[in-house]
Amino acid sequence: MFFFPVLTCVTRWIYAVVSALVALVLYPVSFARELPQGNRSVWEFGWAYGVAWGAAIFLFGACVLLMCDKEAEEVYYKERDVHLAEKSGGN
Repeated sequence: MFFFPVLTCVTRWIYAVVSALVALVLYPVSFARELPQGNRSVWEFGWAYGVAWGAAIFLFGACVLLMCDKEAEEVYYKERDVHLAEKSGGN
């Protein structure tokens, strides 16, 4: 039977969140250092930078939900038998 440890999966998600956050912080820092050397006085980030922050936030949320996920063995379904009473009518 194939068993995939949840801890390994969560660890990979945490590495993904940390690497995304590092990239999102280093991106403006690198441009802040180059700003005085360039000919532009104002630097604006495009819409993709905001989308990247949104993706990082959703990735963090997915990581939290994955850690809160219950194992399949912990979820129990109770089956209920329904017995229909037959009508003994006068037809």
